[in-house]
Amino acid sequence: MRVILAYVPVLHAGYRQLFEQYAASVDELCIFGPDLIGEFDHLQRKDPRALRPEDVKAAIEGWGLFKRVRVVNHPEVRELQARGVSLILPFEDETQAVAERYFKGHPKHYDPIFLRWDKSRTLEQKAIEPDRIISRLAFDRKVMGIALTESERVPDWYRQVAAVVVAHSEIVAVGHNTHRPSPQSAYILGSPRAFFKKGAWIELTTDDHAEPIVIGAVAREAKVPLKGASIYVTTFPCPPCAKLIADCGFARCYYLEGYAMLDGESVMRDKGIEIIKVELENPSARIS
Repeated sequence: MRVILAYVPVLHAGYRQLFEQYAASVDELCIFGPDLIGEFDHLQRKDPRALRPEDVKAAIEGWGLFKRVRVVNHPEVRELQARGVSLILPFEDETQAVAERYFKGHPKHYDPIFLRWDKSRTLEQKAIEPDRIISRLAFDRKVMGIALTESERVPDWYRQVAAVVVAHSEIVAVGHNTHRPSPQSAYILGSPRAFFKKGAWIELTTDDHAEPIVIGAVAREAKVPLKGASIYVTTFPCPPCAKLIADCGFARCYYLEGYAMLDGESVMRDKGIEIIKVELENPSARIS
C-alpha cells in the first residue's frame, strides 16, 4: 500500500502539483490530523492561516484526484503501521519527524518540492546566482579591497564584514560591523551569538551589521541620494540587510563571498538590484 502523508495547512498551486504527480500511483492521501499537528507546538501557535484538516480534506476531494482522502490521527497511524505502508512525503521537518517516530523501517520517498517555510528551509544556506558572475573591473576590485581592509578593523572574531557605498563613481561611506553600545560589549558581557549556530537566529545579536551602518552614515550626513547608488559588501547581505538595501533604492550590490538565506536574494531582485560577484586578483590583498 502506497500513501502520501503530509501536513496541509492551506491549498495552493504547489500542493496541487505535488498531488497530481503521485495521484495515479498511490492508494490514498493522508493529511495530518489534530493528533499529529498537536505534536508540534509551533504549528498550533504560529500558523494562523491553517484551515481545519477536515476542510482541507473536503476541498481536495473536490479535485477528484485520489481514490481516498482522510485525516490521520493516532488510531489511523497505528493502522498504517500495521499495513506496512510505503510513504511519499514532502521534505519538511514535521513530515520527517513523524516518519522517524512512527514509520521506521517503512519505505519512504521524500519529494523536495517547496510548499512552505519550515525550520530547515529557513536556516538553509543557498548558493547565490549573481547577474554577473564576476566583476573584474579595476574600480570594483579597488573598492572591494578597501572593504576588506575596513573589515580588519572589526574586533569581533566571530564576524568581520565591511561595506562601502559608491555613488557617481565616488566612495561616500565606509563602515564595518560593530557591537553596541561598545565595540567591546561582547568581550565584557559575553556574546549572545555563542548560543546559536552560524545562520540561526541572526537577529539575536548585539552586533550592528555593516550595511545599516554605512546607510545610516549617508542618511545622517545627507551626502547623496541612495537611489541608483552601489553597495559593496565583503559578505553577501543577511535577509534584514538585503531588505534595507532593497528599500533604499540601490541599483547594484557587489559581494565577495557568502551565501543567501531565506528571501535575501529574492527581495533585492524584486527591486531590480543587480547582484555582482567580485573576484580579486589577490584575495589576500588589502588597501590602506
